[in-house]
Amino acid sequence: IDFSATGGPTNGTGSSELLDDYEEGTFSPIPDAGGGVSFTYAHNNGWYTKIGNTVTFQIYLMFYASSISGGNAGNGVAIQGLPFTIKNNDRYNPAFTIGRTYNFDIDSDQRIYAYGDYNSTNIRMIIQTDDSTGSILTAGQVDQSTCLTFISGTYQI
Repeated sequence: IDFSATGGPTNGTGSSELLDDYEEGTFSPIPDAGGGVSFTYAHNNGWYTKIGNTVTFQIYLMFYASSISGGNAGNGVAIQGLPFTIKNNDRYNPAFTIGRTYNFDIDSDQRIYAYGDYNSTNIRMIIQTDDSTGSILTAGQVDQSTCLTFISGTYQI
């Protein structure tokens, strides 16, 4: 579809007025915390729509760290398997929305945020208290049965 007849932006620079790509589908997000940690999941559903260079997704993930060996409870958790690789720019870490968490081992005064790792298909979650920089969610914080999260977001590829 060619939108060139509508004119470009009044501020900024447009690089294309062609819509040449549309796709929708499903994917399977997988929790990972590196060596010494195994996850079990009851549901790992993902849905996406890709329009041009922009991907919108939703995730329903019910999981837990079912086996943690040799002091690996502090390993950072990544949710892997977004349907497309996030744009490769070291200043591009798109923020994602967490709609719900259940049974995560975090304190009541802590908040949890999610973002995408640039040049990857990974989501990271940050646990934060007050104005601290926060820390990556660890395997030990999701070692309860039936941890649940809903995550949605938009990112560029």
